[in-house]
Amino acid sequence: MAQNLTYFSILVCLVAVAWIDFRTKKISNHWTLFNLISFVGLVAFSPLHHLNLHTFIYPVLILLTGFVLFTLNVMGGGDAKYISTLFLLIPQQWHAAFLERLVISTCLIACMLIIVNISRNYSKVIKEVQLRNLKGLSSCFGTRFSYAPVVLFAWLWFAAEINLIN
Repeated sequence: MAQNLTYFSILVCLVAVAWIDFRTKKISNHWTLFNLISFVGLVAFSPLHHLNLHTFIYPVLILLTGFVLFTLNVMGGGDAKYISTLFLLIPQQWHAAFLERLVISTCLIACMLIIVNISRNYSKVIKEVQLRNLKGLSSCFGTRFSYAPVVLFAWLWFAAEINLIN
């Protein structure tokens, strides 16, 4: 029961954040703050959440990775902060499995977007490759994509894998 409640509570928030991120390409700091406050409540009242050092390993690693990706202009800062605090809401025993789904989802969707952008800009891509113009080549691929929908997809996939939803 607690697992299903936790899963569906996170799902509702992910749907809202994914919709907002898709429409505005921004994740407000309010969602990060909401996750932090929710984490405090979960530690106090949920049997699935415990306060120990292991609880913070994935969130800290994701925040550090997100910071590096943000400085490389690959990921938005709001995405990195949101995902790191999202891992505080996820029970510790789910961290590794969900992160695996998230990484695979990210790779699959990024590859699909690369293929779509190459097919849309094929002649320009060929021209920029021949000229060895990396800046021109990067312009063929557009801007960063909304990442919260990818997180939502990974969350749904994760639930199907562990039989939380049938």
